[in-house]
Amino acid sequence: MPLRRELRIAVVSPLLPIKPGSHRGHSLYQTVIRFPDRARVEAFCPITLYPKGLEPRSYNYTIPELGFQPEKLKTTFIKYRVVPILSRPVNGFLCFRRLKPYLLDFKPDLILNSWLYPEGYASMLCGQALEVPVVHYCVGSDLQRIPDPFTDYFTKRVLRHASGIIAKSEDLARIAVEFGAPKSNTRTILNGFDRNVFSIRDRREARSQLKLPLGQRIVLYAGNIVESKGVVDLVRAVAETGPQAETFHVYLLGGGPYSEPLSIMIKKSGLTDRITLQGPIPNHDMPKWFAACNLFCLPSHSEGCPNVIVEARACGRPVVATHVGGIPEITNSDCAILVPPRSPKSLARAILEALERNWESAKIAEGLSSWEDISKEALLVCERALNSRNAC
Repeated sequence: MPLRRELRIAVVSPLLPIKPGSHRGHSLYQTVIRFPDRARVEAFCPITLYPKGLEPRSYNYTIPELGFQPEKLKTTFIKYRVVPILSRPVNGFLCFRRLKPYLLDFKPDLILNSWLYPEGYASMLCGQALEVPVVHYCVGSDLQRIPDPFTDYFTKRVLRHASGIIAKSEDLARIAVEFGAPKSNTRTILNGFDRNVFSIRDRREARSQLKLPLGQRIVLYAGNIVESKGVVDLVRAVAETGPQAETFHVYLLGGGPYSEPLSIMIKKSGLTDRITLQGPIPNHDMPKWFAACNLFCLPSHSEGCPNVIVEARACGRPVVATHVGGIPEITNSDCAILVPPRSPKSLARAILEALERNWESAKIAEGLSSWEDISKEALLVCERALNSRNAC
């Protein structure tokens, strides 16, 4: 049966922009807003509501304004109530019960889900109820950091019943297949970047715009301020360099639950003149920060396919990062030095080496895909899933 001229795709994800400038669900968002005109896309964002006083503290838990609309993506925010830990075995069903009426009204040809449990399980049940295929977009932590046996069980069930899997790295694809995803339906699509935003720029001009010292060597970190991102390792690495730390300055961009403890650690270590906790910054300033730095550093303990590395490379800036997840797949010796995770000494040596090396900006930026390319690949996976379903 031939495909319709215009597909109707329901995007289901708890990770979508929730306010102007929000970076949540960046790769999924950038992918689906570029689906061609023949695909009509609407997004449905389940939001968990916790009892007062029991909200999660391990990440930036935020309830969006229900009237907010991300640019270029019609989005419906759907609240459902949960209880930490206690309701986890049934969260997928609770999400399904709230999500189903919205999808029945939209009448999609296909569901594209991001986050395997509980939203992926809810999407699977909706797909069965509506008799439409479900493609799952694996982002990283939903496969790499499964917190309990219930989530493990439902995640594996979701993967076994998937019509298609899009993994952000070969490492994630391998894990998905090990968990039961059909290998023939699993496709790796690395992250991309916006060619109109990220490019090689003049460092001095960027520093002037950001009011940063022109002669300073700058090491940049951008991301959530959480322990799993290796921010403690980075502070300890600066301490490890001793007097050599005075030759560079670290700027930490972002916010998160570990911001205050990290600030205290920096003060106690006597590094306030070497490390600046810059806090969250607007998305539109990120190209300037990449242009302004000498080196981008991401010392994560685990990763899927970190988009910040792709964007730093697109700006011609070298990278020091950990050899975890999909990071080796988006770097090479012309653009990065990789070190073991949780090793401040190795990180310190790599930072000093990278700052002394003569890098070629043009080579660093080679071989990257744009979001337009990524979007076309993702849509092909959706079309194949729909064709396979129609052929049955």
